[in-house]
Amino acid sequence: MEYKSSYNEIYTEDAMGKHIGYIKFENIGFNTYCITETHVDFILEGQNVDGKLVELAVKEIRDRGGKITATDPFAKAWLVRNRII
Repeated sequence: MEYKSSYNEIYTEDAMGKHIGYIKFENIGFNTYCITETHVDFILEGQNVDGKLVELAVKEIRDRGGKITATDPFAKAWLVRNRII
């Protein structure tokens, strides 16, 4: 699966270019980034796409030298489970 990114989003698309999985994060100040939303279309359920999106967001934020927090419930649980926060 191919993942693409913009400044505050990492996503994957179907053949028609529709976002079928994405994660959004924003700089909330002092180089701290908050993961605000994750979404995975039902056709991708069970493929760990949501976990991969969080993993990629963590890498992107760390590459920027940022700290990580989350308001999105899935992302927050993933970050805690993986001892990121």
